Amino acid sequence: MPAISALTDVSFTEIEKGLSSSSDLNTIFTAFQTGVNNLNDVMADLEDNYASSSAPADNTVRGKLYADTTNAGRVILKLDPDGSGCDDEVATRLEAQHINFATGGTATHKLMGAIDVNSATATPRTTAGDFDEAYTMPANTLNVDGQAVRVTWWGTKSGASGTFSLQPKLGTANIGTAFSSTAAFTTLTWELQCLIVRTGAATQDIFFHVIPSSDATGSTTLASFDASQTEDLTAALAITLDLTAISAGTVTQEGFIVELLQ
Repeated sequence: MPAISALTDVSFTEIEKGLSSSSDLNTIFTAFQTGVNNLNDVMADLEDNYASSSAPADNTVRGKLYADTTNAGRVILKLDPDGSGCDDEVATRLEAQHINFATGGTATHKLMGAIDVNSATATPRTTAGDFDEAYTMPANTLNVDGQAVRVTWWGTKSGASGTFSLQPKLGTANIGTAFSSTAAFTTLTWELQCLIVRTGAATQDIFFHVIPSSDATGSTTLASFDASQTEDLTAALAITLDLTAISAGTVTQEGFIVELLQ
């Protein structure tokens, strides 16, 4: 099949001169048939968008799509805006998480941003247990090693003076105690952030830290790291914050944000 740029007009010069033999007529019709067949092949090729395991060689049509089928079962659309080959990936709704975007330098990054924001309704608790405001991460949200989710919670402690503890959870696993106060607080503002990094389909590294507005005793747990979790990231997993203990007063989760990172 010829490249689009190689297509030529069909010539009827011999007809204009007059046909001298049947072979002249055959030559004209053969040339015409070849031209039409080439055009049909090119149109069929455009309709298929080059869905194949090898990129098209025709770099003169830079807007032509190539559907690359060599990516472990995924189909990645590619263009050739610079004329050097169909090697520029097109981010689509289904494949954007796999595309490496270029920065102003030599580094690349994958698409990221908030996938859930919840700050509309405060959830107060006066007994230990999960806060009602939670997020269930869909299955395979983290489907490439190195991808991560960052979760940020924030809230207050109010009411009667008392101690309390906060514990982030992934699925059914308690990640660890992010905050455990030994001093009895009446009023306190807190922020808790947790970073979940995929290291395998059922393994992850998790880091979290909490920022309280005050620490009366100097014994508050401010940060922790855990690389032992084995939650199955191919299944849907709830991400919740557990008030593991409270002796008095009210602890309120004011909201949280879930971000999908590299």
